[in-house]
Amino acid sequence: MPPLSVAHFVKDLDRHSGGPSVSVPALCRELCGIGETDVHLFTRPSSSPVAELESDRFHLHHLDGSRVSVEHALDEAWKGVPPESRVLHLHGLWDPMNYWASRYGRRNHIPVVWSIRGMLEPWALNHKRLKKRIGWHLYQWRSLRHAALLHATSPAEEESLRREGLSAVTSVVIPNGVAPPEPN
Repeated sequence: MPPLSVAHFVKDLDRHSGGPSVSVPALCRELCGIGETDVHLFTRPSSSPVAELESDRFHLHHLDGSRVSVEHALDEAWKGVPPESRVLHLHGLWDPMNYWASRYGRRNHIPVVWSIRGMLEPWALNHKRLKKRIGWHLYQWRSLRHAALLHATSPAEEESLRREGLSAVTSVVIPNGVAPPEPN
């Protein structure tokens, strides 16, 4: 089997955006050290990004988040990569960029792993509640339902998946597994 090519999507890498801006690049760094895995990280430009990775198998892509930019970037990144070697790993909910990547995966028969990142916890759902309820019914629930795997970082997060009607989708609880950054 050819080497794996994993495309990660996260809203941004701004150090003020919270955990995924640190844990996703750390996950990418670890993946680059496994065999010949090719890692792509798709994100929006950030004003104060976390440190960038250096590896000949790591590729950082800045997108505007539109459907066209997501599809074009994935087509370019995976040019020549056999379909059975591709995996999409989406981090967080509610971002249109993740929705477009999920839709691309579904249409091209690429497995999608979706990390919830706490975004179904009650406190998170209450922030911009009406907007999230509309998004949930328009696209988010269906996108999650079609994921190959839902990743929760804690049992409470997995319970949030069940509470939102996603118990039929395969899920796994795996803590982030990366060391927190040193305090400044």
